[in-house]
Amino acid sequence: FWHIPKSGGTTVKSIYECLGQTLANRAGADPRYRHQNRKKVIAFQPWPGFSRASYVNVDTTNKPGLDRAKNMGLVQSGLVDMIITSDITYAVE
Repeated sequence: FWHIPKSGGTTVKSIYECLGQTLANRAGADPRYRHQNRKKVIAFQPWPGFSRASYVNVDTTNKPGLDRAKNMGLVQSGLVDMIITSDITYAVE
């Protein structure tokens, strides 16, 4: 998903969260969840009981995070329903 700021992207993310989808964006690599340094892609629920959404442990909102996701085999893992990034050109390389 190509997130363009101020174009409704946050609403789209909220809808996918409500649907219980697994997302790749900044939240998955947040240090407070303690999954950001794992060597393998995992999906987890950061807010159980509050949100049905799961996140994978990569940050796809910046180039280092996109590189890490690629090196970890994010797409091949099949764990993610939606990859969210503002840098679509870099993401598809």
